[in-house]
Amino acid sequence: MKRTLVLLILGTLLLFSYSSIFAEQDAYNKDEAILLALKEEAMREAFQGIEMNALLDGIDNDAGRTSSSLTFNPDVYLKTDLIYNTNVWNVADNIKDDLWLSLNPGVKLALSNLVELYANKLRQKLELDLGAEITHSFYRSVALNRESPYAKITYDLEGGRNKLKLNSYFVKGYDLISGLVSGTQGLTGFQGNTTELNWEYSFNRLGLGLGYKGAMREYSKEYKISNSFADNKGIITGFLNLTPKTRVFLEYDLGRYEYTKSPTNTGNYDYNTLWVGANGKLSNKLFGLAKFGYNNYEYDGGISKDGMMTVKADLEYRQSSKSTFFLNLSIGDTSTGYADLGIDRQYSVALSFLRDINRKLSFKGDLSFTNDSYKDGQVDDTFGYSLSLNYLFQKWMKMKLGYEYRDKSSTNRTAEYKYNKYFLGAELAF
Repeated sequence: MKRTLVLLILGTLLLFSYSSIFAEQDAYNKDEAILLALKEEAMREAFQGIEMNALLDGIDNDAGRTSSSLTFNPDVYLKTDLIYNTNVWNVADNIKDDLWLSLNPGVKLALSNLVELYANKLRQKLELDLGAEITHSFYRSVALNRESPYAKITYDLEGGRNKLKLNSYFVKGYDLISGLVSGTQGLTGFQGNTTELNWEYSFNRLGLGLGYKGAMREYSKEYKISNSFADNKGIITGFLNLTPKTRVFLEYDLGRYEYTKSPTNTGNYDYNTLWVGANGKLSNKLFGLAKFGYNNYEYDGGISKDGMMTVKADLEYRQSSKSTFFLNLSIGDTSTGYADLGIDRQYSVALSFLRDINRKLSFKGDLSFTNDSYKDGQVDDTFGYSLSLNYLFQKWMKMKLGYEYRDKSSTNRTAEYKYNKYFLGAELAF
């Protein structure tokens, strides 16, 4: 480009000098006039050639920039917590407390300019989140030490009447064994994935949606056969947009739950659910999702359950610019970690309150209750609450201080536990 600019300047100077010479001469003979005219025409053509080269060089450079416009924008983060728990294994007997450090380093990579040709017609986003959750025990339970790498993929595409969204999460993690077999201490490893894929098409206010949700876990060692599972579900939705921010819908889910490593299929089942509900802006201050439905189950062993009512609500009430309430409500049949107990009829409610005390300090309180009823007659009631303060030191640094209490009572004494948890944490973004 510098070479082109120099040639352009030289061509301009030469043309100017030739024009001055022609203006200063008072008389020409015929041959000299013809010769000078030819020279002037040659210089004009040379100057036009220089301009064309400059234009072509600019086009080539632009094309080069377009072809290399696929760029990642990295955001590095670190989350850390110092935690003390009075009952680390969630058991009724032989209780152990512990103090441990939890570290969660990671990086988010946002990919931009995916389809340059259609940049004016498509809005899209691709984000990769790569990280690991690292736990180090300070004094009692070396078995708490672990590293859990994960990867999250999020892709959104919107163009015209179409919307497409993909979320997928891969993890090599650990579960408390007491969540699989009551009264058992320790951790068990697993590899897991959850994936959601949704597409929708709008016909003015009416629209159609298709979706898929899948979840799987493959446990290691002694829990591989009994507890490894896969849950796959297809979804079809018809909706009506009452306003740009409010939607009512009718949804049908069809799925299958399998214990993938079990030598028998008696615990596997097919299920379907018919929902009706609304989401978005439900009133001036109320936002979220509320839906009601009926589900049916049919086990491979021949047992079926029909017409079971189910409810789900995730609501946000914005009382003011500084105060917000959250309600999570769930009623219905659900699969449980206790593979030997089968489907769990669960009633769950959680209420949260978020208050911005000032520009940097905020308070959050949570209150929850869950009732689980299993087919063998076991009934569990779990009550809990938590309190936390969050302080924003800088845009890139947030601190938190909190307390959590949990109390589970059960008709099976080995399934009971209670704990007190204290934590001090920080979130950093670079």
